[in-house]
Amino acid sequence: MRSSNILILFCLASSSLLACSSRGTPPPSCIPGVDCPTDAGVDATDASRDAAFDAAGEAGMVRDAATDAPADTGPLDAGPLTGDTYVFVTDVLDMAAPDPAGDPTVTFGFDLDDRVSDAMDRLGCRKVDRTSPPPDLFEGVDNELGPLLVSSEASFNFIGNLHAVVRSGELLMLLRLRGVDDLVNDDRVELDVIFGQLPPGAGAPTRTLADRFEAGQTFDVQAESLDATGGALVVLPGQIVDGRFRGAAGDFTLSVPFMGRAVPLQMSGVRLRFNVVATAYDTGVLGAALDVETTVTALVGGGVDPGVARFVLEGAADLLPDDRRRCQSVSVALIMAGVPAVLGDTVAATP
Repeated sequence: MRSSNILILFCLASSSLLACSSRGTPPPSCIPGVDCPTDAGVDATDASRDAAFDAAGEAGMVRDAATDAPADTGPLDAGPLTGDTYVFVTDVLDMAAPDPAGDPTVTFGFDLDDRVSDAMDRLGCRKVDRTSPPPDLFEGVDNELGPLLVSSEASFNFIGNLHAVVRSGELLMLLRLRGVDDLVNDDRVELDVIFGQLPPGAGAPTRTLADRFEAGQTFDVQAESLDATGGALVVLPGQIVDGRFRGAAGDFTLSVPFMGRAVPLQMSGVRLRFNVVATAYDTGVLGAALDVETTVTALVGGGVDPGVARFVLEGAADLLPDDRRRCQSVSVALIMAGVPAVLGDTVAATP
């Protein structure tokens, strides 16, 4: 699916990062000879420190899900959805990272593991969690890939490439919000994530003087985004609280093109929030985890050198530690906004 290029961009950038670090130096999350994981297992110093740290964590580091862990969905009515449907096309899409002129510990994202980690926490692969700015104000934000890619923009221009495919209409992410009785507070709605493409004859989306998409444009729907009944393959159940959509889903796979091949990338623990009114959605944040092994396998199938893929993903991994405290997944966050759109014909994705 040509329009799902969003996730493959980090692979291109990551390949370039390794090319500049071909000596194979360890990831900066550990110090060689001091605290890097070895095949011999966890050393005694680390083990005793981890035991004390984890004990302290039970009192404050691990967040209590019943109190301060942010809920993305509440009790949902089991009855049929009622209300209006709103369709938006995403015309702002970016990697979430700290403001270079602001606090480096603040960035958009989610606490995907319900844990606030610091540089001593091996359960978080010693990656320092961040906090998110308003309106969410989360602690323990997990977002390792975003800052990594943004910090390399001057050399590799992957953010510029991301902006280019959105502007050109090569990447059209359509959000269909269904069952809306109230755009301020609604305890049950559903969000369909659909990929679209330009209708025949359209060279690019029409833009306004403010450099946003003109509202109300029609975009065709890629059949690969739908199931056999015509419903969306990706559906996030959620609710609207104080004008902000909160949604979460389990795992879903996006098939993306890379080097002439379809590469399935599995996103886990997806969470999405955005402010919504009838005429726009904005301040959107999407967070998810990418499993290292699954993603390496997918990228190797797409033609990426396995050493490149593993070096970058293992170096950034910060979620789901195994029994040796090696994290098996890496977090990512995107920021998004969009304007109203109309769904057109259902068509096969353009190669």
